[in-house]
Amino acid sequence: MNAGDKAAYALKKRVQFHDTDLMGVVHHANYLKYFEEARVDWLRWAGLEATHFPHCDRLLAVVSSGVEHLSPCRFGEELEINLQVRLQRLKIEFQYVIYNRSTGKPAAKGFTLHVLVDGAFKPKPPERRFKEFVENQKWTETLP
Repeated sequence: MNAGDKAAYALKKRVQFHDTDLMGVVHHANYLKYFEEARVDWLRWAGLEATHFPHCDRLLAVVSSGVEHLSPCRFGEELEINLQVRLQRLKIEFQYVIYNRSTGKPAAKGFTLHVLVDGAFKPKPPERRFKEFVENQKWTETLP
């Protein structure tokens, strides 16, 4: 995990006991929860939380998601979730890589694809400051 390989944003967290399964590793469904935690924290980090519910009438509706599991994580291990984001017309793509800081190896990578919608679930374009912030971020076609 080279510093040059990482996205600008990263969330650090520890694996909690309730995240593990009978095999003693993080249950596969929890990686999507980790992606969501990172996405919400990224909105705060970017100063964009006011562009999303409950601060305005727009919601980031999930259109598609995927996770590739690379190596297991266990209770107590520290994770680092790297995230990058880009716009594709009305769609917003988030790409994630979760590193296991205990081993230094990538544990999972994946994506979520969203559309901003209003309370009636009608697609809405992102606010100008959201769009400008995202367009000024570096995008690496595939994070390691």
